[in-house]
Amino acid sequence: MASRLYFILPGLIPHITRQHQGPLSLASLQSPALSKCLSKAKLLSWRANNIEAVIKSYVAGFDQHELPIGALGALAHQYEQSQSAHWLRADPIYLQADHQHVYCQPPKQLPDPMLQTLVAALNQFLAQDNCQIVMHNAQQWYLRTPHSPQISCNALWECIGREIHDLLPSGPDAPIWHRLLTECQMLIENTRRGLTDMPPLSINGLWFWGNGPCPQQLMSNIEYFWSDEPYIKGIAQLAQRSSQALPKGLVALMQLAQTHTSVSGEHLIFDLQCHLSWQSGDYLGWQATIEAYEQNWFTPLLDLISANTIDEAVINLADGREYVLNKHYLRYFWRKNRKFTDLIYSQGA
Repeated sequence: MASRLYFILPGLIPHITRQHQGPLSLASLQSPALSKCLSKAKLLSWRANNIEAVIKSYVAGFDQHELPIGALGALAHQYEQSQSAHWLRADPIYLQADHQHVYCQPPKQLPDPMLQTLVAALNQFLAQDNCQIVMHNAQQWYLRTPHSPQISCNALWECIGREIHDLLPSGPDAPIWHRLLTECQMLIENTRRGLTDMPPLSINGLWFWGNGPCPQQLMSNIEYFWSDEPYIKGIAQLAQRSSQALPKGLVALMQLAQTHTSVSGEHLIFDLQCHLSWQSGDYLGWQATIEAYEQNWFTPLLDLISANTIDEAVINLADGREYVLNKHYLRYFWRKNRKFTDLIYSQGA
């Protein structure tokens, strides 16, 4: 049976040019295995040119609305599933303001006691509307509401690093939720003042997103899902597929797959770390992730394709570009190996 890997790795090749390199110097960034993979692969153009569209392209059963990230995550975490429990994500953010704009950024992490204090204050306020914040971890919070909100939300992964004015919830209930965002922001700020040693750039707001009911069933040709994102686990559960946390690298993935079932089949690897680091301006974090990909994923990928252990690998950047790599393409001598920096600059020219 064939073995295929589908990588969804937004932010792997960011949109920059030689004329506008940004604050990070890429000259010292060496990724020979990743460069060879992308240089030898066949580049395809996809209509699915954003993260949500790419996820939907691998899974059937979603409607035309936004992905119900909240409901899928709640399912994965085994939170209440009932007619009176509707779930959204309500992730903590840092709202960075200048003289004219407000930008959405990931917050600096707080100690757990401070987080618990903030959540308790929010829940005391939200109880009047029979709503509740559930903190899964420092980055992933959920909002339980008794009714399904009539709003459309922008995914947090699309908002990081961007001005929020045009990204706020829209729809019939939008004014209610805009007011709730403001009230939560004020409550968080008042609670922060009562806490000592509050670090700068920490939580000062929430971002509501991932609204929608949980599907009853999903279908996918993917047999194994690998990701740290709870909504990917929820998708796998509804599609009756296997799911695991993202391992440290491809060798670990192959060992885990063989332990549980078989290496053969179709595997999807989903990771947002490059995208989130780049969008938030954490360029050193992005570079560290690239270096980890190089060592732990793409170096062994070349060996496993050459050894016929893996038949094909697909690298989707969730921006309309998809790279397809197999043993035949690796033999195409006329496809010269290019430097990683050249691959980055060529797409942004």
